[in-house]
Amino acid sequence: FPVTILLLDDKVEVLMKNRSPKELEGIFVEKFGPKDFEKFRTALIAVFKDPKFKTRVIDSLTSMSRMILNYSVSKKDSDGKSRGVIEQVALDDYGVESDGLLEMLDYLRDHVTGIRVLTAHETPVDIKDISGKVISTTWQLLTGGSKIARRIPGFFKEIYQFDVKKALAGGSKYTITTKNDGEHFANTILPIQVS
Repeated sequence: FPVTILLLDDKVEVLMKNRSPKELEGIFVEKFGPKDFEKFRTALIAVFKDPKFKTRVIDSLTSMSRMILNYSVSKKDSDGKSRGVIEQVALDDYGVESDGLLEMLDYLRDHVTGIRVLTAHETPVDIKDISGKVISTTWQLLTGGSKIARRIPGFFKEIYQFDVKKALAGGSKYTITTKNDGEHFANTILPIQVS
């Protein structure tokens, strides 16, 4: 403690809405819009260098991806080349998204101590047989490009998949998956088994 939250999704406010000042003590939230990539990048580096923060949260990967794509499009000059702060290896916009996300993830992995939390959304991916019949469904992180989505879990030791399902008796059942079950890419090095 303290915790800093770099908020790209505007959903944390719901959790904080009815909390007392005492409950929110030590929680710092900085908000960014979909066109604030340079501001976000600067804040991310500053917050992750600040040793007073022991827990740092980015909410969410999906919004960061969208922010990078917006940034890429806004920084193109007349010949179509990007002139922004992202060091661009690929030429298309999804390549820039990958380069931007990898830069942020490399920074989180290589320069940061303490607890790092990155929230993400998933999307179902149907696996079909040769006739087009769906034989199974897996889940992939929701980003603009599918190649970068497959690389992101490799940056983290702890991956928890949260889900809400309909309970048999009505209402909702909340689940947490901590191990790869063939459908979700959850993982933990902790001696816990939750599913």
